[in-house]
Order: sequence, then C-alpha cells, then structure tokens
Amino acid sequence: MNLDEKDEQPVAPRWAPRVPRWKIARLYENDAKGVVDEDLIDDIAYAFLERCQSMVAVAEAHRGRAPCAICGEVVTHNWDKKGKMRCAACGWTGQWEAYWRSYKGKRLKAGGLEPFCQDYIRRLPQTRAPQEKVLLIDWLIHRFHWEGREGLPGRPGAVGLIGGTAHEVDAFLDALNLGDSSHPEIRESHTTWRSVSQACQTEGKQKQEARRRGRAEKRKRQEAKRKRRAERVQQRTREGAGAGALFLVGQSANP
Repeated sequence: MNLDEKDEQPVAPRWAPRVPRWKIARLYENDAKGVVDEDLIDDIAYAFLERCQSMVAVAEAHRGRAPCAICGEVVTHNWDKKGKMRCAACGWTGQWEAYWRSYKGKRLKAGGLEPFCQDYIRRLPQTRAPQEKVLLIDWLIHRFHWEGREGLPGRPGAVGLIGGTAHEVDAFLDALNLGDSSHPEIRESHTTWRSVSQACQTEGKQKQEARRRGRAEKRKRQEAKRKRRAERVQQRTREGAGAGALFLVGQSANP
C-alpha cells in the first residue's frame, strides 16, 4: 500500500481541480475567430472529464460507496467519522472523516449536476472531431443544477467545473467572447443560459426580499408581544401597589 513518506499516513484521495477560466476564455476566443487549437481543446475536454469523474466519485462516497484512494475499488462505509475504511482489493485503509475532509470545500458535490457529469463522461470518449468536443464542452458548462425539473433550475453548474467564486464564474460565462464565426449552437446555448440565469437571479432576489419582509414582520410581532407583556407587568404592579395602599389605610383605620 502506498503511504505518505513524510508521516506514514494512508494516502488521501486526489481530486481533479476545476479548469482555469483563462483556458475557457481562449477556447471561445479561438472559436469566435474560427481557429481550431486541438491541443487546447483536448486539454480542456479531458480536464473536464477528470473533474466530472471526481464529482461523480464524491457523490458515490457521500452515499456510502467511497472509491478507494489508491485503486478506485468501492469501499463501503457507514458515515462514522472515526470508523476505519479498508479496501479489500489493495489493502488501503483510512478514516471516513479524513476522506470527507479531502473534498470538503472544493465544490466537488455534484448535486443536481450529477446526471450531466455522467452524460459527459459517457459522451466524450465517443466524440472525435475537435468542433464536436468544443460543442460538448459548451453544453456541459452551460448546464444548471436540477435542470429539467418543473420550474426554474438551481444554480449554474459551471461553478463546480470552472475556477473562481460563484459570482466570478457567473460573470465570466455571461461575458464570454462570441463572434460572427462562433458556432450557431454555441451562440444559442449562451443566449439560453443568459435568459435562464437572469430569470433565476430575479427569482432569487424576490425570494430574498420575501425572506427580508418575513423577518421584519416577525420582529414587529415579537416587539408587539414584548410591549404587551411589559404593559401587563406594569398593570399588575399598579394593581399591587393600589391593593397595598388600601390595606395600609384599613390598618390605620382599625388600630
């Protein structure tokens, strides 16, 4: 079993990184100029393949079927953070907590993008022509989480595929350099993505405003409740003081 030479700890899983924005920008600039750079296309296409494979593997790990960090065989676990995981095929061992931390915060949870990642993994090996690979890349990065369900989809899936914050990736896709020479399908997908993205943003703002109003109304109700409670306390205090005064008067009248 491979071990880390420094501290002799079991190997942690290695996940494919997101693809840098500058590479995607160059891809679309080339397409807008009618330039075909097969090396760049393959570099991006297979980088996305590895990223999709990592995202699907993380989804499986989250379901209790973690791919072995060394050989890739399935290692089942029961989500016990301190529980030991062991691969029957190669002997790799590790703790679920360490495995989980290896992908935490790296935007590797596929969520509603998983079926599109699986589709990309299946389709890329069958795609030969450079232009077809560009169209497949374009198709992937313009998908939304839970796309296809009733109503508007979730957030743009490219955030898990392309480097940057959610805001940076959204702005990047929105500003992609398209030209007259850009493939018609690319222009169409970009237009559709913009329309859906703007609709999602509008809906998100409306929901945020509704939550803000709800919180404000709740604060008003709580303040009114506190005010009524304070008034009742004051009323009881006044009544108690009045009763005490009457008692003293009665006592003084009957020495």
